Amino acid sequence: FFKQKTAYEIHERLVGPEMCIRDRHYISEATAIATHMANTDEPDVIHGNILAAIGKPQQAELYFRKVLNHTQRTNIDVLTEAYLYYGNFLKAERRYDEANTAYQNGLILAEQQNHYYYRLQFYKGMAELFQEKGDIAMASQHKERHQSLADSIFNIEQERSFSHMILNLSLIHISEPTRRS
Repeated sequence: FFKQKTAYEIHERLVGPEMCIRDRHYISEATAIATHMANTDEPDVIHGNILAAIGKPQQAELYFRKVLNHTQRTNIDVLTEAYLYYGNFLKAERRYDEANTAYQNGLILAEQQNHYYYRLQFYKGMAELFQEKGDIAMASQHKERHQSLADSIFNIEQERSFSHMILNLSLIHISEPTRRS
């Protein structure tokens, strides 16, 4: 007996025969609603991702390019995200030079905004891209940048946690004499 999986049971991506009819209906309804959102290109990025995931790369690329062709009016966070997902899409299509260009353009925006999450994702994408291309030196360079940034973020969080702990201990120490009196 074969039980058809739903989109929620598939971890990697929604794909052809594994996607049930209910999930396709949900996706079409969700993207139809999203396209009516005012003053944002974010639905186009989402739509591009969905189309790529269901095996429609030509249509997906149109949505990614639509966002990237309107750089003057697009929110910088949406534009950064579009470069990331377009780079991922191009990498999956094995269009490595174009993917690298998308990642580089997005990385510039992420650095201008000091956006650590996207910087991490761009370095990770470039490391994977160069590894797939067989350029181990460049893959290693981007992996090191990714790891260095991840470590610095971890150290910042550790420092915050440590500072918070010291502050709490000092507050307890200050309030102890008043308890004894």
